[in-house]
Amino acid sequence: MDIFDTHVLNGVVDERVEPVNFLTNTFFGEVSESEEETIYFDRTAERRLVTPFVSPLHEGKVITEAGYETDSFKPAYAKDLRIFNPRKGFKRRPGEKIGGQLTPQQRLEAAVAFNIDEQLAMLNRRFEVMAGDVLVNGKATISGEAYPTKIVDFKRKVELRDVLAGADQWAAGKAGMIQQLEDWAQMVFDASGVAPDRAVMTSDAWKLLKTDPAFDKLIDTTKAQTGGAVIQTGPTLFKKDGVRKVGVAGDLELYVYSGRYVDPEDMQEKDILPAFTVLVGSPGVDGVRHFGAIQDLDAGLQARQYFVKSWTVPNPSARYLLMQSAPLLVPYRVNAVGAFTVQSA
Repeated sequence: MDIFDTHVLNGVVDERVEPVNFLTNTFFGEVSESEEETIYFDRTAERRLVTPFVSPLHEGKVITEAGYETDSFKPAYAKDLRIFNPRKGFKRRPGEKIGGQLTPQQRLEAAVAFNIDEQLAMLNRRFEVMAGDVLVNGKATISGEAYPTKIVDFKRKVELRDVLAGADQWAAGKAGMIQQLEDWAQMVFDASGVAPDRAVMTSDAWKLLKTDPAFDKLIDTTKAQTGGAVIQTGPTLFKKDGVRKVGVAGDLELYVYSGRYVDPEDMQEKDILPAFTVLVGSPGVDGVRHFGAIQDLDAGLQARQYFVKSWTVPNPSARYLLMQSAPLLVPYRVNAVGAFTVQSA
């Protein structure tokens, strides 16, 4: 079996377990693969109509079907290229016994598997960064090398992206922060008809929330069995995906999120969610991970989330490994989540 065969490589990728991405999996759980390079998505107008009353002797009142808008976007390509030279087959792999116990071919195969895993992890981290951008701003900003910056505006209601100022900020000791979470949840429900069930906040926002005089009243573990408020007060120890559930307040599950990434533009490590951010929403945002067809003859222009291929060059001898994807994350009910900045950084 040729491990560099296109079908074998993509089969290997398909068998890999995707990294856990909290924002992506929570708010963009559905996947759609297109056979066209352009992604199309419809937005239906949200209405709260009630059935009209008429006399039993009159015909029914005609209700027109809700209209919708169709938007389209040709996504940028996410491309990750790796180069293997013959020396990799003769150099001891990390963890290999000193002096070597693998053949050069086995080392090469191990290097390919390691790099595919890393490519997949990097691509999924890209999805998480996109998810954070869309959830915070109601827009997707996409830029890259030889790709002019483009903004896909999902037209979220302006009141669902608020930056607190002055005396309204969550300064230490400020009262009413717990109540404000409930007020924001009500705003999201009023705007979308979807009841929020979680608040996701950065660790600095969580620290401020705990200074609310009303916070201590939520610390009542005796209510755990009856669905009441349960707040954890110990150290916030994050899981691998940078998130920890810290409690439940009413109908809202509370999460602290601390995902980070290295920005390829300047190679600086940054937070996925900006400082002092609070997201209030639910999976009812109906987010979809859309993927455009890969414009590569070796891919057969097929619908795939990602496509991997490999080839060699003769002089100097080297093997190339390329992973490609054309993603766009779309929130079909963008008003089902609000983003609030509670304090100036």
